[in-house]
Amino acid sequence: MPQGTGKRAGNAAAAPCSATTRITAEITREGDLYISRAREIDVTSFGETRNEALDMLREACELYFEPPAGSVPTLHVEIEVA
Repeated sequence: MPQGTGKRAGNAAAAPCSATTRITAEITREGDLYISRAREIDVTSFGETRNEALDMLREACELYFEPPAGSVPTLHVEIEVA
């Protein structure tokens, strides 16, 4: 057993992964639409208002970072080693 833990490493509790990514949104007007871009990750969306364009970009970015369907999620755990 590792010193000071009273637990074996295999019993480590899984910590939830809740990372936040900050991305700069660029919004321009083209005709009747607002175009929103996240150049850091090459994602673009649009809307009829600036707020709608930003909301649509946020959703597109969330989908960009979502793991593919059927993929096995990565488990992040902390362990102690003596």
